[in-house]
Amino acid sequence: MKNIVLLGAPRSGKSTFSRILLNNFCNYNIIQGDIIRQLYSFIQYNNPVSMKGSTATVVINKEDIKNMIRYFFESSIECEPDLRFILETCDLKIKDACKYARKGYIVIAFEYPDITVEQGVENLEKYDTIKDWTYIESPFKKKMFISSYIAESKYWEKNCKKHGIKFVNTKGDRNKIFSELLEWVKENIE
Repeated sequence: MKNIVLLGAPRSGKSTFSRILLNNFCNYNIIQGDIIRQLYSFIQYNNPVSMKGSTATVVINKEDIKNMIRYFFESSIECEPDLRFILETCDLKIKDACKYARKGYIVIAFEYPDITVEQGVENLEKYDTIKDWTYIESPFKKKMFISSYIAESKYWEKNCKKHGIKFVNTKGDRNKIFSELLEWVKENIE
């Protein structure tokens, strides 16, 4: 069985589909990028370090988070070669998708390139829970986030097709989309 990488926009269905996979393939372990990002946020905001007698805050940027997610996923596979993993994250980019596809992993990009900003905000509010980082954001900031995610989704759509990576537009009926996607995974997992 192959390792699985679920990439793409926030609120595009990655976590939902990873739970579907875990219910259908019990021998997988999940690595969630959100948890690694939260750990880094905790370190950054709650762990001052001492440097030559002064106290400084650890500064961690987006590239640090991406590197940690890659490292954690790849180290897990290396340390436990008999186990299979699902990586689920919005933090990695198309070059990561290509790299993992070349390794023979199942790579799926979850995006929504053809929704409107209003539909995206409605989707955020429909699926947001208190644990989600977008939960406390203002409607204005949500519109800004969604605008950038839509643009990025279009980029992903173009490049996934170009590089032969499975692209899933999650705008429609997600139950139907995930049911069809699960069948595709079952056909390609060995």
